Amino acid sequence: MRQQVNLLPPDTEKFSKRPFSSRFLSASVALGAVILVLLATLGYQNSQSIRSLTALRDTQALNISNLETLRARVRTHVASPDLQARIAQTRASIAAHQALHEALTGNLLGNSSGFSTVLVDLAERKPDTLWLRQIRMDTGGQRIDLEGSALDPTAIPTYLQHLGEETSLAGRGVDHIEITHAGADSRHVDFIIRSEPRP
Repeated sequence: MRQQVNLLPPDTEKFSKRPFSSRFLSASVALGAVILVLLATLGYQNSQSIRSLTALRDTQALNISNLETLRARVRTHVASPDLQARIAQTRASIAAHQALHEALTGNLLGNSSGFSTVLVDLAERKPDTLWLRQIRMDTGGQRIDLEGSALDPTAIPTYLQHLGEETSLAGRGVDHIEITHAGADSRHVDFIIRSEPRP
């Protein structure tokens, strides 16, 4: 003879026979859908992060390769001989200009006051009908040679008289003067004047 024994509490049978409500089922489905969407979003973001990381690694590797290439080019670079010659020529030209500037403004070649005052006096005392083509100074400005032209020959002695009134040129005498006609116009003349200080 068989007999069934129920080991479950008496309320369990009632609960197991109770059907799920439609609201519970809808909430469970909605919760499952939300979980699936979250999982899909996280998976997509994770794949995007992996792609970005891979791209960054590739870019870093390319930059390192380019840097090594540049370093190798720098180590093996040889300066152009023409460029080096031009640089040396430019430096020499700058040094020559600096030396000339010091000679004109400093205490060089026996000149303790510079040449600027003399040049200003030569320019300011010049008549409108006279112009200078060349000014040459020797022995530290002790000797001055002037070469130029005049539209009126009488402008030359007037110019020399005015120069004698300047402090920077006082005490000088005219050691040599040469006047020649410049062309068909009898009043247009060229001149050369040499002046040195009197002892």
